[in-house]
Amino acid sequence: MNNELSRAYRRAGIKSSNISNTSKNGFSLIEVLVATFIFTIVIFMSMIIFSDSVGLKNRSQLYEDVQESAYYPLELISRDLREANDFEIGNLSQCPAGIIVNRTLQNGSDEKLCYFLNQKAIAVKKYQTSNWSAAQNLSSSKVEFEELKFLGQNIQNSQVYQPNVVIKAKVKTLQRERSNDFVELNIQTSVTLRDINWKFHAN
Repeated sequence: MNNELSRAYRRAGIKSSNISNTSKNGFSLIEVLVATFIFTIVIFMSMIIFSDSVGLKNRSQLYEDVQESAYYPLELISRDLREANDFEIGNLSQCPAGIIVNRTLQNGSDEKLCYFLNQKAIAVKKYQTSNWSAAQNLSSSKVEFEELKFLGQNIQNSQVYQPNVVIKAKVKTLQRERSNDFVELNIQTSVTLRDINWKFHAN
């Protein structure tokens, strides 16, 4: 049998010693190094892609926190302004750098509300029995409000001047544990009201 294989190798021009040497030697050092290098690159690229996807997911969650937490108190203020009988903005001693809204409830009673910035949160307090109640934070603890401004102006609409209130806020999400990601946004909303009286206090 071995003689027949040897004759077959000789006819094909192949030396049996070369075949046995190749099978015994295995992979060369260069082949091992090249394979290791390629494998390292694949692992490194996979880690980068995974890290980017995790970072994108975290930032998307941060934007959702801003949407849910920051716009909610601004919508409450806008709703109360639309129902207001009158309002005051500016530097008020009882409502510093905020807005006071006077409105009538469905039961016929009057209500006075003060919206202002309280320790990096939007807060509200009510005027009850000749005193202001304790401030209640409306914004979520997931975000911090760096700035809250109320700007009032009269705009002409069909030959009638109507008050318009622009609400500006600067808000950012808190940094999460083991992450330096945060989102900071400037938010602005405008509320056009019916023809009601309003005051601006500069000082």
